[in-house]
Amino acid sequence: DELKARLRAEGLFDEERKRPLPLLPRCVGLVTSPEGAAIRDFLRLLTQRYAGIRVRLVPVPVQGPDAAPQIAAAVRYLSDTRACDVVVVTRGGGSLEDLWAFNEEVVARAVAACRMPVISAVGHERDFTICDFVADERAATPSAAAERVSAARADLLAHLAQSRVRLKQGLLLRLSRQRERLQRLLSSRVLHEPAAAVRVSAQRVDELTTRLAHALERRAERSRSRHQAVAGRLEALSPRRVLSRGYAILLDDDGRALRQSSQAVPGGHLRGLLHEGALDLRVEGLAADGGQGGSP
Repeated sequence: DELKARLRAEGLFDEERKRPLPLLPRCVGLVTSPEGAAIRDFLRLLTQRYAGIRVRLVPVPVQGPDAAPQIAAAVRYLSDTRACDVVVVTRGGGSLEDLWAFNEEVVARAVAACRMPVISAVGHERDFTICDFVADERAATPSAAAERVSAARADLLAHLAQSRVRLKQGLLLRLSRQRERLQRLLSSRVLHEPAAAVRVSAQRVDELTTRLAHALERRAERSRSRHQAVAGRLEALSPRRVLSRGYAILLDDDGRALRQSSQAVPGGHLRGLLHEGALDLRVEGLAADGGQGGSP
């Protein structure tokens, strides 16, 4: 309670500092354990609602004495790299002791200082942590966090579909009224004699109706093709797709990704993320030629 009161006095819980979520995020930074139901629920629902979005996982323990500093380090890493548009900090439900890492000051400070909007989805709907109050938005569950990330896109697609229906209905209604007007003109005495000209006009209206319907269908097909192409390109760039081709990501003890062998220390420990699962590795030595040949 003392920490909560102090952070509230500093303004870290104020609604004025809460930032809106991005409309169409291209990448989500995910801070959670690579094992357990939370990550499965989040990824399953996010994939269903937002196919092609990239997810950058920074694996951390979510309970225990080492959890809080590693969670804070993961949030700072995503903030410093700015590789994603929004950050989700999540874990499944548990006892108060299980969730205590998310009540630590180091986690609250890291979330408050993050350059991107942060969603806190810790535990179940009845669970509240200090991380929830500091984050830009709280989600009751990991699945709810996935819904919040994809909500704007789902709403936009629904709005576009409704607009297309309204546009088509409006055009058809206008054409129907024009036909009715034409029929009234055809039945009038004034235009009874030049019936041939009226028939030509009616034929022209029918032709334009057909052309308009075909144009709408072609435009809709082009829109679907562009959407499928973009979704395909996003899927090809997904880190999970890269890992599925046999690549791995090496992380040091601080959870940072290694880009060159000089970042490793002989005798040190690394964690290798694979397409399925992870490995705990020990560095026996460094290859002098960058691993292009020979033995380390």
